[in-house]
Amino acid sequence: MQRDAAMALAQTVLIDLAGETETMSRFLALSGIDPQSLRQRAHEASFLAGLIGFVMEDEALLLAICERQRLPAADIGRARDALAGRPPDDA
Repeated sequence: MQRDAAMALAQTVLIDLAGETETMSRFLALSGIDPQSLRQRAHEASFLAGLIGFVMEDEALLLAICERQRLPAADIGRARDALAGRPPDDA
């Protein structure tokens, strides 16, 4: 997955997660990010990779986001890898 596509997908995940107040609060607490800096950090690949990692640790959350956004779960993992600078599996 190209980095631009990974960024867009991760930002979609972030927007979806923002609708889940309790889960979003837990993510912010675990990441140490305050709500005021969230908008700025939403454009950083490392932050977005961490966000996707957080989502992937909770299978129910991952599957719920994938269903709501009509995304294959494998694309979430590919986006995380692209944002973390890992080569794609087919490279």
